[in-house]
Amino acid sequence: MVDIIENGKKAYNMELKILSVLEDACKAIKQNYGIALDLDTIPIDDSKTFELLQQGQTGKVFVFHRKALQRYLRELHPENLDHLAALYALYWVSRFYGNRKLKHYIARKNGREKIECAALCMAKFLKETYGIGIYVDQMMLMSQHIAGFSKAESEELGKVLYKRVSNKWPLFERMFIERGMNNGFDIAELQIIWSQWYNEFAYYGFSKARAASLARIAYLSAYFKANYPDEYLDAISRSNMKKDDYFI
Repeated sequence: MVDIIENGKKAYNMELKILSVLEDACKAIKQNYGIALDLDTIPIDDSKTFELLQQGQTGKVFVFHRKALQRYLRELHPENLDHLAALYALYWVSRFYGNRKLKHYIARKNGREKIECAALCMAKFLKETYGIGIYVDQMMLMSQHIAGFSKAESEELGKVLYKRVSNKWPLFERMFIERGMNNGFDIAELQIIWSQWYNEFAYYGFSKARAASLARIAYLSAYFKANYPDEYLDAISRSNMKKDDYFI
């Protein structure tokens, strides 16, 4: 628990640092060009920004500065914030469990691989991620709609999976299978879903809101590098940010 709290504090401090850098860059831009920028109203579809991201030119761009992520950006060719969020979440997972899902996501996004799910009833919940389970939120929604879990029960399920609470594991498995069958779902499909959850979400379920937040800040960082590189890099140098401050 102490490690989780400390990691959370570290991540929060990193975000505050880069946001301070961006605010500092805004002041310099106002002074140099008379342009008043507001971080909350910067367009999220700027072509220069996505060109920079698609080319993987993301040195000193928040959370996307690493060489591996630069390569994946070039392969993925992201076109919106959802793509950035999914890429970062999958990369974070790949550091511990390999990059199989990440490679499937890239191939499906670019039309090189058929979009399919292990069980048909999962399709509508995984549509936005090309049939690949990425976020713990997706699992929670499936448990509610397929097996009638309450919101509280689905949240508890997420904790049981993440922490591998062995004494509660059989209980939730039985609840999911029995309730799903009562709702008309085939037991074979339910077992496939349960097995996938155990293998793909346990220990590393990534929150969609968290991924979206990081993607948004990363995009803003890329926006300033693409459009105001001098002011952005000068703001970084004034901040004394370290290499580790770019990565969570």
